[in-house]
Amino acid sequence: MRHAALQAWLLVGLAPLSAALTARGAGFDESKLPPPAATQADYERDIQPIFASACFRCHGPERPKSGFRLDNQTSAHKGGEHGVAIVPGQSAKSPLVYYVARLVDNMEMPPPGKGEPLTAEQVALIRAWIDQGARYPAAATQAPMVKVFSISPALRGVWVSGNARQFREHWWMPDGTSGGLEGFAWQEPLGPGARIAGEG
Repeated sequence: MRHAALQAWLLVGLAPLSAALTARGAGFDESKLPPPAATQADYERDIQPIFASACFRCHGPERPKSGFRLDNQTSAHKGGEHGVAIVPGQSAKSPLVYYVARLVDNMEMPPPGKGEPLTAEQVALIRAWIDQGARYPAAATQAPMVKVFSISPALRGVWVSGNARQFREHWWMPDGTSGGLEGFAWQEPLGPGARIAGEG
């Protein structure tokens, strides 16, 4: 009984470790990958079209799955819920390469039924791009900064019994319903790590 309990504890305890190692590329078989393309890979010419057709629908700025975005360098290099996916300079240690080559069970990208598998030539270009630093153009280095403005509407109803005209004149209130603005809040980014905000 104790042996079975210990075995179960070990399985539970090792599961997160196994997932973490997989996320870092441990156990991937590089021999099954196409070699990196023998060319200077350009993001806008070679990589962005691949990502746009196969990746951005799920890993773009709109509700990125697993918290992983590929549309800008900061987010792509940071990774998502499954850990770092791109290791600049080391495509063989970059889980993204194995995902798009469909060599990892349950992590095939694009997922089956969600898009056409990447060709060996496309995977080779991604490998070359990562080996050369996985650099994005300057305009796509940072995640886009978004201005935020929100308002809180208010609705008020006033019904008067008695001398309604005198009440309205005294309190400057119309009879019946009226709307207005209870409050507002806004914030605007000034740059990396800085923003200006206000409320009222």
